[in-house]
Amino acid sequence: MNDRELLQQALDSLEWAERRYSHANLDLFNKPIEAIRTKLAQPEKEWVGLTGREIVDLFSDSETELEFARAIEAKLKEKNSD
Repeated sequence: MNDRELLQQALDSLEWAERRYSHANLDLFNKPIEAIRTKLAQPEKEWVGLTGREIVDLFSDSETELEFARAIEAKLKEKNSD
């Protein structure tokens, strides 16, 4: 199950609980429901990978395997951050 499916499941559960306990007039459901709806309304961002050239450059700039792995991790994080 991916993140969007989990968010949808959480939203469905919160909406059910909100309806079930509407007699109590609880506002505690409003903020989480709106936050999830807002997140689900955003388009899914497509994953951006590394080009062969980027991988070669990162490899040639690294002295150890761990440094190379960390460089890949940092580059992917940079390319895929909001």
